Amino acid sequence: MKALGRQLSMSAVAVFIVGGFIGGIAAIWLYAAARPRFGAGPKTAALTGLAYWLVGCALPTLGQMPLGLFPKRLLVIGGIVGLVEIIVASLVGAWLYKE
Repeated sequence: MKALGRQLSMSAVAVFIVGGFIGGIAAIWLYAAARPRFGAGPKTAALTGLAYWLVGCALPTLGQMPLGLFPKRLLVIGGIVGLVEIIVASLVGAWLYKE
């Protein structure tokens, strides 16, 4: 943010927290929808986490790359961290999920 000449406000942090929570709910919703077809368990959770990452992280990141606002290396690192994050979150959410 310093390189862009901006400062991250507390309201932006709140938006990220709420957005992450809503994203987690959406990932578990996707898991719940996939359970009847693929069965319950960690494999389905990991697959739905991957699907959510593709739509929710990878595609938006690909859209940001040509803009040149952020270094490509930073976007790739963020994408990899996001992949691990959403798969772990999907596994934990699937473990907690009860019908």
